[in-house]
Amino acid sequence: MKKILLAFALSTTLLTNAQHNWAKVESGGFSQQATFWMSQVFQNKLYIAGDSMSHIFLYSSATGDSGSFVQETGLTPLLQPFNESYLTSTSANADNMFFGSQTYYDTTGGATGTVPQVYRYDGSGYYVHGTIPYNTLPVGNELVSSYSPAICHLELFSPTGSNDTLYAFVAPNANSNAISVWKAPANQTNPTWVNSTNFSYSSGINSIYGSKVWHNKLYINAFNYVNGGMILRTADGVNWDTVV
Repeated sequence: MKKILLAFALSTTLLTNAQHNWAKVESGGFSQQATFWMSQVFQNKLYIAGDSMSHIFLYSSATGDSGSFVQETGLTPLLQPFNESYLTSTSANADNMFFGSQTYYDTTGGATGTVPQVYRYDGSGYYVHGTIPYNTLPVGNELVSSYSPAICHLELFSPTGSNDTLYAFVAPNANSNAISVWKAPANQTNPTWVNSTNFSYSSGINSIYGSKVWHNKLYINAFNYVNGGMILRTADGVNWDTVV
């Protein structure tokens, strides 16, 4: 009985200490009803992206300490004024940091729908990183009105290992069903985006939940509605093999 009590006391102490090791860095939050979607480290700063009532914001800190986060106002003027709700993906190298957005795509009454965008920051200024020509997508991957398309993942990759090409994985709606893959040079101003791969609903690649570059190959964590989780990889950015 003493051993049981001692073990319980030790486990309680460990749990208490673990809780005490975590501290709120912004105890009051950044904005009312804010949701934080991602974080990224770039040029010795921590960047936090989120939204409050569908208004995108970006904060940064050089220390991560309480009271040190300041709003990155340079991105705000570039954001689309209507129906751009969240920053949903990010990637970075030594020279640039990238963000991909999610929008509400509405073409009712002939309106031009708001489409997901990629933004770039080079340490001194924010830029729109080219424009993805979604209107060229084939049937099955196209954007459909009244849905919420998103750039669900961004990854820097190239077959040579230099990782100087930015790959964007786009879902046509919040529930995915299909994925289109786009690529563009990472270090160019206003680059041209190329549609490298399309996973239609019938392909079995219905959602992507993660991506990572390893040993000169780009891996993705995919989901199939019938078989569940899958892992795919590519060595050239075009042809994909199923690993698991």
